[in-house]
Amino acid sequence: MSKKVIGILGGMGPLATADLFQKITLHTVAACDQAHPRVCIDSNTDIADRTAALLHGGEDPVPEMIKSAKRLESIGADFLIMPCNTAHNYYEQVCEAVTIPVLHMIALTRDALKARGVKFGRPRKALPEGFGEVKARWERGELSARAAGKLLGVTHRSFLLWAQDDGCKEIVKKERTEMLG
Repeated sequence: MSKKVIGILGGMGPLATADLFQKITLHTVAACDQAHPRVCIDSNTDIADRTAALLHGGEDPVPEMIKSAKRLESIGADFLIMPCNTAHNYYEQVCEAVTIPVLHMIALTRDALKARGVKFGRPRKALPEGFGEVKARWERGELSARAAGKLLGVTHRSFLLWAQDDGCKEIVKKERTEMLG
């Protein structure tokens, strides 16, 4: 079986590209040079600034990103990786331009952390005293979600999350639909 060829769509931060290549090399368990993966790097510094494009309507980086992705695919890359976080805003366009997989560094990192039990976001507030009674009144239609949240000292969004977690998924779905009008 032949080794997979890694394609690095780089140049969006040449040091980020170099850092990724160094990490691949340093974290590969290999007894000899030939045991390392083959890595093709296109450090394309003609790719426009991603942040300027996103925040200020600057030059579109996608055409050059696609050129690099296709170039890497044409020289035998089996999959692509992008060391630039901001470049992932253009992930879909790059994927659509090539037939090989493009790994999403941010999603893969998130998934790995979740698999290790890492929790994201603020910790949930504990259910306040009286939640059950207020929720029952809301379920009977005596209170709106806003009124229920107000009685409990939280936003209607927090109340609806708690109600959903407490088995009221369909009612919450209906209430949210009605709120959106």
